Amino acid sequence: MSRSSCLGWRVAGPLFVMGVAGLCGATGLGGCGSSQAPSNGGDYQPREIFDALPDVSSPSDAGASDALLPPPMTAPGAFRVVAGTAELLRNGPPCTSEAGSTSDTWCGFTAPSRFSAGAQALYVVNLTAGMAGTPISCGGVTPDPNCLLLTSGFAQDDTHKTFFQGNTLVYFDSTATPYGWRPGMLNGRRLAVVTGAGGDVHDCTPSRLGNAVVCLHDLPVAADAPASTAVQSELLVGAVGAASPPLPAIATVISSDSADSQQRFQARIVGSSGERIVWSSRAVPGGPEILNQQLIGDPTTRQVVATDVSKWTVSLDGTHWGWLSGYNYDGSAPSGTLQLANFPDGSNPITLVPQTATYAFTVGSALAVLSTAKALMGLVDPVNAPANVTVLDSDVISILSVSKMGHVAYVKKYDFVFGLVDLYVQMYDRSGVLCTLDRLEEVPYGSGLTPRFLPGGTALLWSRVTNLDTTDSRLKAGGRFTELTSCVTTNVDPDVVTMSSLGDGRIVYSNSYDGGSGTLQTRDVLGGTTLAPGAATVVQTRTDASLSLYPYLNALAYTVNVGDASDGLYLYPVPPS
Repeated sequence: MSRSSCLGWRVAGPLFVMGVAGLCGATGLGGCGSSQAPSNGGDYQPREIFDALPDVSSPSDAGASDALLPPPMTAPGAFRVVAGTAELLRNGPPCTSEAGSTSDTWCGFTAPSRFSAGAQALYVVNLTAGMAGTPISCGGVTPDPNCLLLTSGFAQDDTHKTFFQGNTLVYFDSTATPYGWRPGMLNGRRLAVVTGAGGDVHDCTPSRLGNAVVCLHDLPVAADAPASTAVQSELLVGAVGAASPPLPAIATVISSDSADSQQRFQARIVGSSGERIVWSSRAVPGGPEILNQQLIGDPTTRQVVATDVSKWTVSLDGTHWGWLSGYNYDGSAPSGTLQLANFPDGSNPITLVPQTATYAFTVGSALAVLSTAKALMGLVDPVNAPANVTVLDSDVISILSVSKMGHVAYVKKYDFVFGLVDLYVQMYDRSGVLCTLDRLEEVPYGSGLTPRFLPGGTALLWSRVTNLDTTDSRLKAGGRFTELTSCVTTNVDPDVVTMSSLGDGRIVYSNSYDGGSGTLQTRDVLGGTTLAPGAATVVQTRTDASLSLYPYLNALAYTVNVGDASDGLYLYPVPPS
């Protein structure tokens, strides 16, 4: 296969590349996609998908039909929790994941509706109870408290998505009515009541901590209103609980404008307990973006934090804002002045880098910064020593991700045909070894093959396409494991379609992709740094999707959907490393 056509892989995750717009994408098995906006705090509604899902929306290598394939094989110890067709949520995290929570682990899945032919039903199932050996029945005549039917008329699209964040699930029914659910509730709670021509409610996002949710409610436009490209929306913010009222409107914002080249609105719930709502929007079409914050439920605390700032985010230690002031909203040559200010009031702003393309917080308030001149820099202590800047590398076009320890994974070149990238890793303070992992733009970066650090930050999982210059009908990626102190790389498997980790002690991946499913396997990691020798443990053949439940449960959840008696949602309790 030569680099002359877009075959085999599809974008399923964001990648910001300086000077590039509307590119053919990478990763996942299917057609040709496009590049997305940066994921460094400037997304419209930021989300993290923590499961491992191959992108199989339009597979070009379907291969043999299900009838010609062997039946699925389940490893000893794995067991089925829900029988029949079951698909884990795919537009975001499908399971509860609030840090420090003592609640049971619940996951959301869809299945054919019993009440409406052709419709989908949405369930939540208690996998903690399943791990304890409790028999669970979903969709039966007698309701099971460990498997709740939330709606038999489930629907979603790009702005009405269903996913967990923290321990809160947001979802929509077939009338686009939004609901929220949390463990302990028997039913979902309606988030907004809209009657007549009341306007759409969309883009609901829960807090990572606590029970707060934010949604947008588009306001109807009067027939005699002047023509405008801007959409006015109410910002709805409140709590989700068994008896909570609909979310109250706290502000009216310009949530989008078709005349804009980039989104100029952000809203997010932040704070050590999810107690604060922050948002930025323009007061009038064409005006500057204004950053606001307040405590949820207390309008007397509302404050304008800063004006003409964009791409804002909060440092990992929760002490400082980062934002780009005077941002130009140019998708090909983005630029703004990077500033730091005290959180939450925005006091004592510090100007750090005048011409910044993008940035990311690393450890505490430390920063990795990419300038418009393509210089990657590290600011170790921007609060007390803002002029202390360490140049990490040159000719950099993208920051991919950062680790818990401060490693920065970044890109210098982009393959326009296949959407593949090269890959480098360097410590934010340049204290470690520069890991040059790939120079030839052979690295997929989206969907289940996004380069990702182990939770402890000691190693990187990534993959490299190995058959670009062959006549194979699809691109093939070999899995890699790199220990970041020495940059020693170990081969995981010659043909992976997803890779993730189960804590720092085990990696999880799928291979043997047949066009619709793969073989789910695990390998131990010794000390978080060394891939254990020997063969992998096969968990399940012909899996549809999988995710690690660690640290909430030491288990894998996965689905089988091949159209026979083995279909269902399974659990694999992972033996101690």
